[in-house]
Formats: sequence, C-alpha cells, structure tokens
Amino acid sequence: MTVAPPAAGACRLSAVLAGVALMLLPVTLLAIADATPALAESAVLYEQEASDAPPKRYVGAVTWSAEQEPAAGGAKPALALRGDVVIPERHMAASFLLRRNTDQALPATHTIDIMFKLPPDFSGHGVASVAGVMLKPNDQVRGTALAGLVAKVTDSYFLFGLSAIEGDAKLNVDLLRDGKWLDILIIYGTGTRAILTVEKGASGDRAFKQAFAAWEP
Repeated sequence: MTVAPPAAGACRLSAVLAGVALMLLPVTLLAIADATPALAESAVLYEQEASDAPPKRYVGAVTWSAEQEPAAGGAKPALALRGDVVIPERHMAASFLLRRNTDQALPATHTIDIMFKLPPDFSGHGVASVAGVMLKPNDQVRGTALAGLVAKVTDSYFLFGLSAIEGDAKLNVDLLRDGKWLDILIIYGTGTRAILTVEKGASGDRAFKQAFAAWEP
C-alpha cells in the first residue's frame, strides 16, 4: 500500500522528488553499512514468499546516529538522522536517512533516503519498490503509515517525501517522535513482499530526540 497526499499535491511532489533525488544520489550512496556495529538495536526482515505460508524471518541489527552533514551550495550544515541495518543471513544492508527539508521547491516537510545493498545473486532480483514506511509502539501490532510519496531513483535507492499538508505533517512528526518500531514495506523484483522491521531502542530514541530538537524552528 502506497501512502500519498491528495492527487494534485502528489503529482507536484513526485515530479520534484525525482529531480531532487538525482541531485542527492552521489552524496547519499557514499556509504552503506557492511558489518553489524558493536552497539545496535534489533532488526528483522520478514519475506512473504507465498500467501498461504508464514513469512520467513531473518534477524539482523540496526545502529542509529544523528550526524552533521557538510554544507553544500552555501547552505548551513544540517543535522540528519541515520539508521544502518544489516541482515546477515540475506547478505542485505540498508540505510535510512531522515532530513528536514529546506528546499522550498519541494512540497515536503522532511525527506527519507532509503538505500539497499544486495548481493548480485539476490533471490528477490533487487527491490522493485518501497510501498511506504509505518511506525508502531511495539513489534507485535500493525503500524500507522507516514503520509507522503516515494520516488524510485535507482534499483537500490528510494526517496520518500513526507507530506507538507498540515494534518499530515503533524501526524508524521508525532509518529516519528513517538513510534518505537519502524516498518519499511518492500516489494522485490520477483513480486515477493517483505517488511524490514527496525527497533529504535534507547540509541534510536536518543538520536531521534537530538534530530528533532535541532530541527525546531
């Protein structure tokens, strides 16, 4: 399920996201984690290969950080929130990079870069799409989706613009601040659906609080 703002805003957001994503590509693909860090929270990849079978479960880890990004084009340095995930059994790494949007041409409050690193022989034949991001209070319940639109940049890189519509924006911020687990909804090239479930944990809570405190006007 793809979550999007109303049609008029969605069209504009989709067009601008595509352009912004291409400009960010050299920067955002500089690094994706290759090994599980020493201090990490829980991450689990669920793959639904058949509708009549339980999903396969692969355990991994995530590390969170709030990092200062270098200034570009005369802009001030900005804080970004980063989560690096590894799922060893699937030889998968993923990165989640949340930024406050400062581009007035982009109708989004924040952007999320979602990047994957997969082996050449990955059985899912790459990632065809990211259907959304959901937040939830624990890992046993269904989450609430962030409002926005996802643009595919490459087979391994997706850019999610969070809706700037007033009601959506407040909901998104509340979810990101208060949610304890994130679900990234994935569709592989084979059509297989997967969910990457990521825990904030203590380190994630600290990083999210630090980022949102820095982004307050």
